[in-house]
Order: sequence, then structure tokens, then C-alpha cells
Amino acid sequence: MDARCWIDAFFGRKPEPQTGLTLGLSRGTRAPVVVSDDVMRSHLAISGKVGVDISLLLERMLRQQTEQGRGWVYFDTFSDSDLLARMAQFAREQGREDEFYVIDLSEPEKSHAYAPLRSGTPDERASRAVLSLPLVVDNPGADFYRQEANYVLTVLLAAVEASGRVIGMRDLGLLPTRLGNERVLAQLLDGIPAGHPARGQLLLMLDNYRLGDGSLDEAKLKASLGGIGGRLFLLGDGPYRRVTDAVQPEVDFADILTQNKMCYVKMSPLDMEHTQPIIARLLMHDFFTAVDARARLPRRMRTPFLAVLNHFGSNGPIRATWFERARAMKVCMVPVLYGGWEAARNYSDVVDILAANTFSKVYFQQPGIASVPAADPGPEAGNLESLRIGEFVYREGAFTQRGVVPPRDVSEAHTPVDARAFRPRRMQPVPAHARFELEDNPDEVTS
Repeated sequence: MDARCWIDAFFGRKPEPQTGLTLGLSRGTRAPVVVSDDVMRSHLAISGKVGVDISLLLERMLRQQTEQGRGWVYFDTFSDSDLLARMAQFAREQGREDEFYVIDLSEPEKSHAYAPLRSGTPDERASRAVLSLPLVVDNPGADFYRQEANYVLTVLLAAVEASGRVIGMRDLGLLPTRLGNERVLAQLLDGIPAGHPARGQLLLMLDNYRLGDGSLDEAKLKASLGGIGGRLFLLGDGPYRRVTDAVQPEVDFADILTQNKMCYVKMSPLDMEHTQPIIARLLMHDFFTAVDARARLPRRMRTPFLAVLNHFGSNGPIRATWFERARAMKVCMVPVLYGGWEAARNYSDVVDILAANTFSKVYFQQPGIASVPAADPGPEAGNLESLRIGEFVYREGAFTQRGVVPPRDVSEAHTPVDARAFRPRRMQPVPAHARFELEDNPDEVTS
């Protein structure tokens, strides 16, 4: 008995019941294989081939979170309409229909309204917007362009915020190349209170683009910022506008994280134009920067929150600090590696980051002997290759346990008949703000 248990026993205190998530049943005793909340807080990595019941385990984890009144975010990279309909029905059965949000990138018309550039500080939103640029490695020219674009967008977003307005993705894409227009610039400056730091920062930034006569060099603005501007304009003005540039968004990740709500993010694996992966990068950045919103909650109210990340690493760069911030806020990250750990080596630093930041790991049948991370030498690769469908090896630190995911029962197998016609319930939008808007005619601007 440790000191804390002895003190509790001496004063007659009853220990708090241990809660967590059940992964399956033990192969030997058929006892439940449970991951406690304290262990889940240090994150859980799941790996294996496609078709070995990983999706069944994930669905049951989401159901347990829903049943316990807890929150979750699920990134569905398989565009599983049946799973979405089942989870929506289960939330309704649990009396939580008004807490169930959907961001549907494969069918935006079925999605709740969302705007990834609405929340966060100007610097966070600028960094998020820059993720729309192509990911290039070891290219000094591309890195310089990103830094310049990030600086300009940070200044512009701070200026719009200081004027008491918000700006959409489409108009943010137009604004950098329209600053040479006197009416546009005047409309932006006139809204900023005199003496506000954002005003001086804006004027200082514009000095980098002035000609000898003091006018702005529009050609330089377009050459330097036309790339990021074009990307943002297309994302905010195309078929995905409901999930990229909603006037009154319904989805706010800070609200979802602090109020323990649920959000199902549905993406199509067949997006040939690579638009959805770009939006997914912005969305994931928005979610992880919103994690800090839980710091406003008393510690006793920070119930464990689950974030299931399918095809982890495929949607852009991953930061180890995200795991650290999530751990502090009791947000359990569950990265899922389809194809095993070897497949994750295609993405820079993913294996090293996961091995160092996930205390527990679940191994389903692996595709090859190189699929076990060097940092976790416990399970034998040969045994992992021989696992049957539904069987897994659970590693919690140095502790190893073999288990199995039971087959679906009748209630789990039932899919609502109207799964394909699913429409999410409309939610209360975030408070409206005056918008800074640009017309297609560069000589016209409204606010």
C-alpha cells in the first residue's frame, strides 16, 4: 500500500472508482482489457493492417465515451457513412443529439457550418492559413516564402481583429494583393483605433512594399503573396465554402473541448484534387491549438477527452508539443497507423514522435517484421504477424497482454436505413461579428 492509499484508509476515504475504456477481452481469462483514464492521458497508439477489426475497436471506444457523457473527435479518412449514421443514432439514444457535430468534407452540404480561420490568435490563424501551401522539404526558397506569408497574414489578421471585425478565408486570400488599392487600404486603416499597436505594425509591414514615391508596389505584392492568396481564395470560394468560410460557423473546437461534445470529421480517400487533405491540415491545426481552452476549466471538470486520428501523419507535419499540451489538458490522442509502423516512416519524424509520446500501444496483425518501433522492443514481430483478425497485443509500458476484440452483436451491427440520407441537426451558431469583405471589383469594398 503506497502512502496515498494508507492516508485514505486511515481517514476512511473511499478511493475514487477507476474508469477507462475497454479494448476487448483477455485471450486467457476472458476478463476485460481496460485502459485506465490515467494511462489513456499519456496517449495510445494503434497499428495494424487494414481489415483486422481496428475500426470495430475504434467504434466501441467512441461508444464508451458517448455513453459516459464524455467528448471526442473522430477523423474518419474512409468516409464511412454507415459509421457516421450509427454514431449519430447512438448519440440520440443517449440523449446527446444536440452535442453531436459533423464536419463532412466529402459532402459539404451535409456538414455543420465551419470556418477554420475564425478561432485563435492572429499568429495561430496565420500559421494555419500557411498550411494551405504545398508541403516542401529542404527547400530554402519555399521556407522563406512561408515565413514572409506568415508574417504578412499575421499583421493583416491582427489589423482586422483590432477593427472589431472578422475576415473570411476568401477575403483573406484577396486582401494581400489588394492593399495597393487606396480604398481597400483606407477601409482597413480607418477601422483601427488610433494608437493601437496593430496600426503601427500594419504600416511598418507595408513599408517593405513601397516604391520610391511612397506608393505600394502592386506587382511586388502579387509576386510575393499571390500564391498564398490564390490558395486561400480557391478554398474559401469553391464547393467547400460551407466548411472553410461559413459566415456563422456552428463548429467551434474550443466549445467542443470544454463542453465535452462530439465531432465526427468525415473525409474522402478518393479526393484527386488534394483539396480535402489541405482542409484537413487546417482543421487539425485548429483542433490542437484549441486544446488550451480546457485550461479555463477547473481540474475536476476536465474529464478525459478522446481524439482519434486515422492515418496519422498523412495530413501534414506533426508537432511533439501537441502531445504535451493534450496530456496536460486530459485530451487522449489515439493515432492510428494503418499498414503498421513501417508505413508511418513515409512521413517525416512520425515514428520517432509517436514512440516517444505514446505510453500505451495496441498491435493488431502487422504487415512485416520492421513494423515494431525500436523504442518498444517488447512484442516479438513474428508473433504480431501471426495474429488473427480481431486479436491484438496491448503494451502498457513494460506490461504486455494479449486480447481479442469480440465480434459485433446485433445492436452494433444495425445501421439506420437512412444512413446515406443522414443530415445533422442544425446547431446554434457562434455569435455573429461584422465582417471585412472584398468585392470582386477591386475598387469596391464593404464592411
